[in-house]
Amino acid sequence: MEKTAEKLKVNESLLKTVLCSATFWGLLAHGMVLFNKYSFHDDVRYFNEVGATYESGRWMLGILGSLSANLLGSKNYSLPVVNGTITILCIAAIVYLLVDSLKIQSKPLVILLCGSMVTFPSVTGTFSYMFTAPYYYAASLLGVVGAWIFHQKKNVVALLLCTVLMACSVGVYQANIPVCICTLLLYMMEDIRQSDMNWKAFWKMALCNATVCIGFVTEYFLVNQYFLNQFGVVLTDYKGINHFGRTNLSNYIYRILCGYGSFFYPSTAVEDFSARYVYTLLIIVTAIIAIFVLRKMYILKTPKGCQTLLILIAYPIAACFVYLMVEPWDVHAVMTFGQAFAFALVVWFIDKYPEDRTKVEGALCKAAVALLGVLVTLNIRYSNILYLKADVMQTQMISYYTTLITRIESIEGYTEDAQVVYIGEYDKHDKNLVGISEYFDDLDLATYKGEPIFNDYAWKEAMEFWCGFAPELGDAAEFDGNAEVASMPCYPDQGSIRCINGKIVVKFADEP
Repeated sequence: MEKTAEKLKVNESLLKTVLCSATFWGLLAHGMVLFNKYSFHDDVRYFNEVGATYESGRWMLGILGSLSANLLGSKNYSLPVVNGTITILCIAAIVYLLVDSLKIQSKPLVILLCGSMVTFPSVTGTFSYMFTAPYYYAASLLGVVGAWIFHQKKNVVALLLCTVLMACSVGVYQANIPVCICTLLLYMMEDIRQSDMNWKAFWKMALCNATVCIGFVTEYFLVNQYFLNQFGVVLTDYKGINHFGRTNLSNYIYRILCGYGSFFYPSTAVEDFSARYVYTLLIIVTAIIAIFVLRKMYILKTPKGCQTLLILIAYPIAACFVYLMVEPWDVHAVMTFGQAFAFALVVWFIDKYPEDRTKVEGALCKAAVALLGVLVTLNIRYSNILYLKADVMQTQMISYYTTLITRIESIEGYTEDAQVVYIGEYDKHDKNLVGISEYFDDLDLATYKGEPIFNDYAWKEAMEFWCGFAPELGDAAEFDGNAEVASMPCYPDQGSIRCINGKIVVKFADEP
């Protein structure tokens, strides 16, 4: 075992630490979603698929979905334990590669870094799309592997392989661009720390990294266009996918400012009120530590300080690069995993510059470690609240649909062959339905929003999935202007379900 590990250059001690940490934090934060099944919204629609693919610019996701189906000989399944475990292992592998390449020595820092990434709200949000979660985080890992290869070899072959792997990563989920860029910048900072690099070598390295970024983005778009032509589809306009990254100069400036602002105050990435302020305080403390480190570099008259400063200036917008890709209001928490790489920067500073610390610097480092621990704890609590909320929402949803089905089948004239027509199906109201707002804070992480679950676009699929009721549907337009329908009260009142012309009409709301 030891010989094999040495041959593969596997750090066994680090690997054990990361795997144990990922398992521990994963169970604490995500145990509920791993050992239960929550399926509504997109998860019920794509239960046997991998999600939107070519029409959403996710060509590699389409390829992986086809490969998975062919290799396994079955449909894709939204499996909590399997998909969730793969996702957590992918995050663990990301942490391993980062820690190993950045040569982080402190085991407590490794454990906290693992915890901060495994419990990050983006992961919680992605688990509500369990059908595609392992693909998203395998793709994130692919981008990190590409950067790792380039960092290890630094030759043309490594550069080309890096761009291909990163293009594939983005081809699964475009929000992996920040993951790729942040990893490149972290490795660049470590190279600067390890050597007395002159400015010529620095700009050469920066140019190589810029070439990687331009290369993988170009490859992504070229392959994307190929598949669009191949399948005769056009990009959807969902979340600005069909024009992502394209806007005018003034809007670019606005997006850049939003990106920097989000890095320091993550209103989208970290929704929990207290966790958001702990995160902001952590970044501020780390920035102060960085100032002390840069000051020492300046005193030593080495270019390291200025070189490190340039990367630090670029790092926030790299972590929040999604804000440059789409309009700020289109960004949601699932898209923000790149921001979790801020914690790698925090850990790197604390671990790499312990020498000659003053009492103030030592206190700041201890404060940063404590804040990171508090943030992980708050994220665990936040995840569990959301999963409990999902459990309650789903239970209420099933109860609501069970009652609806019973009332439909109890109507005189109902037969199993009768068509069912829903009037105002996305505008359901029930004053006696308490919902979840009375018991839970207004947490808006997709897809745990609350009452809209009853009016969700996939509500009929959810009813079929959980209650097994899938009648033949009639056309609601057929009853436009119908006097009898107009006189009917709205569900759940008596008389809101009637048999009209052999069809079961359920009136949820008056048509506008």
